[in-house]
Amino acid sequence: MDPVSVLGLVETCYTLGVKILDICSTWKHADSEVEKRVIIIESCWDRTKRQVDFVMRITSIMDEDHCRMMDELLNQLVLSLSLAMSSLETVIEKRSSARSGVFRLGFRAKKAAWVWKKEALDGIISELEEWQRRFDPSWFLLMKIANPVLDRELALAKTTEAKAHGLATAAKTPLALATGLRNVLSPSTEQTRSIVLKELQMEWLDIPFSVARMGRGRQGNDKKWYIVDTIELGQAARVRDVMQDVRVLATKLSQADPLAFGLLNCKGIVPVLQQPVSPTPPTQLTLDPSTSSSSLSRAHSPSPGQVRYSHIQLIFRVPRRTEKLQSLRQLLLHADEHISLSRKVYMARELAKAVNYVHTFAFVHKNVRPESVLCFEDPQAASSHAFLVGFGAFRGADAGTMMGEI
Repeated sequence: MDPVSVLGLVETCYTLGVKILDICSTWKHADSEVEKRVIIIESCWDRTKRQVDFVMRITSIMDEDHCRMMDELLNQLVLSLSLAMSSLETVIEKRSSARSGVFRLGFRAKKAAWVWKKEALDGIISELEEWQRRFDPSWFLLMKIANPVLDRELALAKTTEAKAHGLATAAKTPLALATGLRNVLSPSTEQTRSIVLKELQMEWLDIPFSVARMGRGRQGNDKKWYIVDTIELGQAARVRDVMQDVRVLATKLSQADPLAFGLLNCKGIVPVLQQPVSPTPPTQLTLDPSTSSSSLSRAHSPSPGQVRYSHIQLIFRVPRRTEKLQSLRQLLLHADEHISLSRKVYMARELAKAVNYVHTFAFVHKNVRPESVLCFEDPQAASSHAFLVGFGAFRGADAGTMMGEI
């Protein structure tokens, strides 16, 4: 990737972006539908510019493949912005012709102008969102680079944005989410140690048609409700591996932003004990007739006083500002409630995002079904969110699939 050519591409992108925003801003207060689209374009461009700015600051640590992908993506962005600019100029020309022609006065002129603006803005939104979808995989691959330069630049960018826009706004930016992703992928030793919680007496509340439950402690000061997911340990031979995987998964989820990742934030895990195994009588020695020698085999038995775990509880926090919890299965069975197509598409995207992040965290979720998806309503944003639970069947990405798990 030639630095000079890249700087030229970036400069072209910024020039086109500023021109597009200038034209759109003149339409912003013309009509509520037009204004809504202009706001979306401003938001898309703000995110795009922040990410491109940051990529330019870490080119020194990017390998050849990363550089090649960025070069191709920047060329595509220039093309998308050029098409957007052409469509806006076409609308301006049409409006000028309409003012001097048969649509010079009256309702028909305003209606024609509204249609042209709407079509042009919808096209720009589509172009920017499509480019963002192509850019996101490369962006997250960059965020996985193990290099202190990346951490320093992220910390600097986060501080700068917090000063310029405030903590609340800065926390929602792509750079803040990237910082969260790096924290998830590389948790500290202290975070891993503190993830195990003590077993408490719990008050339970079932979630209809869900593999998870609501629970809260009967004693103590913490009276909050939590979402509890249960992982059965099963075969004794795999308990140690499963326990380790659960620890790592819970530690990563303890750093997760629910709305960003589609995965609930984990408070910790509670290993639930079986009754201690009582001491066993001395192991009998038996002669193995299948061998010609007098070899002896000792029957395997647990150590005296050994304790075993029957299952592990994953304790998830309920996302802030959410109401009306229900499983996706319950939502689908609710015949009286109409689910719009846009809401279905949004929830599908949320679920796909959650599965993608599970894979990014180096795990495989093997229980994706309506009973393992929880839906929350956000009354302030008039929207719904879908979160993936049901980790009763999961494994590390490098672990093998056991017989009967498919």
